[in-house]
Amino acid sequence: MLPSYIDAETFAAFLESRKAHKAPFTPRAEKLLISKCMRHHGEGWDVNEALEAAAISGWKSIYPRVKRGQEDLALERIKENRELAKP
Repeated sequence: MLPSYIDAETFAAFLESRKAHKAPFTPRAEKLLISKCMRHHGEGWDVNEALEAAAISGWKSIYPRVKRGQEDLALERIKENRELAKP
């Protein structure tokens, strides 16, 4: 079961992305990812944002936001991809 701060739809999108990239995801791996999300949430991460960035980018795991000066590159990519997806 997911902690309340992890959006189920975003988590499912991450799992779909892994499946589309033929990256195995066992029940044990799912438990480990949830543990990682919980740990990083405690460190102040927005884990939903990290899961969304990973799903969009085809990453196999979640990573911290990369900063370049005051710009947040991961958030920049999410916004760019949302703009590209608009009809």
